[in-house]
This record gives sequence, structure tokens and C-alpha cells, in this order.
Amino acid sequence: MKKKKKKRRKKKKKKKKKKKKKKKKKKKKKKKKKKKKKKKKKKKKKKKKKRRKKAATEE
Repeated sequence: MKKKKKKRRKKKKKKKKKKKKKKKKKKKKKKKKKKKKKKKKKKKKKKKKKRRKKAATEE
């Protein structure tokens, strides 16, 4: 009776399904990042010009 319980615990080592999901996600992220970087650079330049004008009027 005791020998049968030990064999069941050894059959819980299957971590091969997680590796297949990671490969699919990497391909989708690379395509989306290239499009978003071009839009973010234009917004940052506009915010810097507004901050410099406020500091000059306060002084």
C-alpha cells in the first residue's frame, strides 16, 4: 500500500507547455513596439516646450 503512493508523486513534473507559449508572445511584441515608439517621441517634444515657458514667467 505504501509503495503505490510514492509512485504517484513522481508523475507531477511536466513543465514543457510553458516554453511553447513564450515563443509566440515574443514575435507579437516586436511588431507592436516599433509603431508605438514613433508616436511617443512627438508627444515628449511638445511637453518640454510648455514647461520652459512657465519657469521663465515665474522668475
